[in-house]
Amino acid sequence: MLLAIDTSTPQIGLALYNGAQVLAEWLWTSKSRHTVELAPAVVDMLAHTGVKMEEIKALGVATGPGSFTSLRVGLSFVKGLAFARGLAVIGINTLDVTAAGQQPGVLPLACLLPAGRERFALGWYHADQHDRVLPNHNQKRHGRLNPLDKIGWQAAAPASITTLQDLVASISQASLVCGDLNASERQLLIKNSFIQLISPALSVRRPALLAELAYAHWQAGQVDNVFTLAPVYLHIGEAIPESVTIAVEPSQSEPIEKVDSEGAAEACTSSSLESASVLARRFIAEARVRNMVAADLTAATEIDQLSFSHPWPKGAFEVEFENINSRCWVAEVDGRVVAAMVLWRVLDEAHIATIAVHPDFRQQGIGKALLRASMDAAYQEGARIFQLEVRAGNLDAQKMYAGFGFEVVGRRLKYYKDNNEDALLLTLAEKI
Repeated sequence: MLLAIDTSTPQIGLALYNGAQVLAEWLWTSKSRHTVELAPAVVDMLAHTGVKMEEIKALGVATGPGSFTSLRVGLSFVKGLAFARGLAVIGINTLDVTAAGQQPGVLPLACLLPAGRERFALGWYHADQHDRVLPNHNQKRHGRLNPLDKIGWQAAAPASITTLQDLVASISQASLVCGDLNASERQLLIKNSFIQLISPALSVRRPALLAELAYAHWQAGQVDNVFTLAPVYLHIGEAIPESVTIAVEPSQSEPIEKVDSEGAAEACTSSSLESASVLARRFIAEARVRNMVAADLTAATEIDQLSFSHPWPKGAFEVEFENINSRCWVAEVDGRVVAAMVLWRVLDEAHIATIAVHPDFRQQGIGKALLRASMDAAYQEGARIFQLEVRAGNLDAQKMYAGFGFEVVGRRLKYYKDNNEDALLLTLAEKI
């Protein structure tokens, strides 16, 4: 039995499949509550069908493109379940699932997924005709056979990011278009007479198709490594900001506590996500915040190990340093790196992966300065939603984040494996 899970977008999908029959298929649009809705829905589905968890031997998961946070919810759930129960895991590209629901024909197919800020992830497909095959893209994906081989579609090119206006302008021959589209988006697309829109019902990204594709891979012995399986994020080629220097002395007449917390909170009151330059900037140490360079990796790793009971594994900062979606920052005092931070940014979402200050330099506002500078840079790149996890018992960190305007939106039970402590999910979103 295989359980399929898709959290690529606001739409959440679940399916149970045994290779011959779809035992259950659930699909709904969540109001940004993936974390709290996913696990109970799986439990309910098993209860409704009478399937026991012990009968599940494999997990299929949509790997994106899609929403940064939504994808992480589904993948984290699948990885945790697979690791705990020794289950096989099969990742399937979300655009491939969309394409699999369409009947192959002579027309090319454009599949769309919402990617935020009026952008869409776009995947072009054509029917499996050998004289039209593009060998660089359709023969294998990550060393495996294309999951659409049995369906009849072939990916014509790597997925990309586009706007509907650009897509409409680019289509000059008869083409099918399907995907998660609202009424106004459909109205825009049909302005191009070459576009043949698939109906809303037939455009639904069905978790049963995800299950079927994943099951075929599982039976062929083509499974993914639970530790290395990663979501598919499409990068927009925007310039990474230059280093930011913050070295402003605090007012000698004000206590550090007021400068660091009350000042930041007051600045956040008017507009939490305006450029961080409007936030309180004063802190006790002369610190320079800048982009991380290769020479900083050893210091960043040391600070992380000194700061957390469950630090990142060796080599993690090196991986993030090379990750196109990571923004790595440090703060230095008198030429010494005393704090490090990693932020992941995809489209309009940013996730604060880690932030730590050397024990000898804490309580001096350096962590706040580092957070402000990195968020300011991410905002300039287009981020409008900031998210992070924090230990339920880390009250000092929670106070700092609250000063920036972060709000608790969820809780992950026993998230931290060293002591089974819960994690609070915090979000800061621009008010539109």
